[in-house]
Amino acid sequence: MTRYRYNQQLVPPAPFVHVTLRCGDTGKELVDLPAQLDCAADRTVIPGKLVDQLGLVPLDELPVSGFGGQVFSCRHIAWSCASATWRRSSPRS
Repeated sequence: MTRYRYNQQLVPPAPFVHVTLRCGDTGKELVDLPAQLDCAADRTVIPGKLVDQLGLVPLDELPVSGFGGQVFSCRHIAWSCASATWRRSSPRS
């Protein structure tokens, strides 16, 4: 069973791992970034400043809503993410 450390600086504490984000087109990487795990999420979200640093190009925009029901427009971007214990690539449309 994989166990993740909880960051005690948050209230309530939350599980975090260190990840590497990579642009599939250029190979540019950002390494050793803290990432919060959310096992109930159906989308993976990364901060816009990381999107800009990697030079990722949005494929399109999608309407998404959160727990409160408010709808937001979010950029849909292809990227990949890996940690020491798992690897994930976002799907391309």
